[in-house]
Amino acid sequence: MPACHIKPDDKKALIGAVGQELVRKQGKKNYYKPDDVRRAAETCGYPIDVHCWAYCIFSSPEDFRALHDAAGE
Repeated sequence: MPACHIKPDDKKALIGAVGQELVRKQGKKNYYKPDDVRRAAETCGYPIDVHCWAYCIFSSPEDFRALHDAAGE
């Protein structure tokens, strides 16, 4: 399966797990810094090629855009 492509049920699980980890470590916020999102996704055992789903949900629009611009996407 290509990078960033996961089944809808797996996306739901990723968002739930990473969200719980972020709230546990950082408290409830509207947005989290990309480094915090990455650490939470890694802690939950998700490979880097699907972290973009967590960045999309939990990072600010500006931070998400900056990540994609830096990656040339």
